[in-house]
Amino acid sequence: MSAASLELDLDATYSAGPTGSATGDGAGRFRLVASRDTDPSEGAPLLYRERAFSAPSGCDAPTIEAFLLDRLAELRGKLAAAPARLVVLAAFDGLEGGRPKGVPRAVVTWKDWRPDAAELSTPGGGVRELPLVARVAARPSAASTTKGKRSSQPPKAGLARRVAADDLIAELFEAMVDLHFEPDAVAGAHFVLALLREKLHVDGALVSLFDLARREFVVVAEHGGSGSALLHRQGQHLKLADTAHRTRRSVLVADAAGDARVHVAHWEALGVSPRSLVCAPVASGGRTLGLIELANPRDGAAFGESESNAVLYVAQQLGEFVADRGVSIDEEAVRQAHADRAR
Repeated sequence: MSAASLELDLDATYSAGPTGSATGDGAGRFRLVASRDTDPSEGAPLLYRERAFSAPSGCDAPTIEAFLLDRLAELRGKLAAAPARLVVLAAFDGLEGGRPKGVPRAVVTWKDWRPDAAELSTPGGGVRELPLVARVAARPSAASTTKGKRSSQPPKAGLARRVAADDLIAELFEAMVDLHFEPDAVAGAHFVLALLREKLHVDGALVSLFDLARREFVVVAEHGGSGSALLHRQGQHLKLADTAHRTRRSVLVADAAGDARVHVAHWEALGVSPRSLVCAPVASGGRTLGLIELANPRDGAAFGESESNAVLYVAQQLGEFVADRGVSIDEEAVRQAHADRAR
C-alpha cells in the first residue's frame, strides 16, 4: 500500500467512535498510514479505494471491527457514482520503519454490487459477512458475475474459456486483497502464481524475485511443464526483462519463437516451449523487485491486451507487497515453500 491522492489526511488520527474526528497527538488512536485511489479507466473499470490504519496498542478485535465499519460508512458517503466500486480497509498493529507492521489484524471489503454487506477477513478466522445499512442501490456492474468464495486453487485441467476483460479485472481487484495476509515475499509470489493460474489458464508461469547482490532475477515460484526452473537465474539486462522494467509495462510477445528478446533457458528447464508470452515487471518506487512471466494460453490463442493489463496489475500489487516485506532469497526456504505448495 502506498500514499496516493487522499480523501483523508495521513497525519490525522481517529477514534473508534461514530464521528471519526481527528484528535491531538494520536496517543491511543487509530492513524491513517497509507492510501490508494484508482479511478475507472478503459483497462480497469472499477473505482477503487484502499486505506490502511495502524491500531492503538492493545486494541481488541471488536473495537478494530467497529472502527473499520465507521470508516467504511464515511468513505462510502464520499464516493462518486460509478458502474463498479470497491473499498478495502485494513488495520495493522502499529508501524515498523514507517510502514504497516506485519499482516493486517482485520480487512473490511465492500463492493457496491453487494451494497448491504461487507466482508471481514482476519488471520486464521477466514471471511465472514457483516450486514450494513444499504446506502447505495444495487446496480449491474462489471464485477456482478463474481460469485462465491475467493479461491487460489489451480484450475481443472483442459482448455478453459477466457474470463471477459471487465470481469477479469474485477475478480483480480477482489482477490488481491488476500495478498496482504501472506508472511513474506516468496509466499506472496506463490499467492499471485496460484491466482494467475486460476484466472488465465496457461501452460507455464514463472514468478521471480530480484537478487540485488548479483543483479539477477531468481525463479521462486513456477507452474507447468515436465521439469523445474526453480532457482534458475537470468540477468536483469536480458532483453525482455530489461524492456519490461525500463518501460514499467507488461510486454506482449505474440510469436516467441521469432522474437530475439525472449530468453528461453528457464522455459527449457521448466519444460515449456513458449509460443505467446506476457512479461510484467515487479517494481515499486523505481526499484526493480522481480518479474512475472506467463506462456501459452490453453485455448491456443495469443495473449491480448486484457491479459497484459491484468498481469501488470498483479505485478504492481506484488511489487508494493515485496517492497513492504523485503526480498530475502534463501534457496532452502524457496525449495521448502515450493514443496509445501505442491502437497
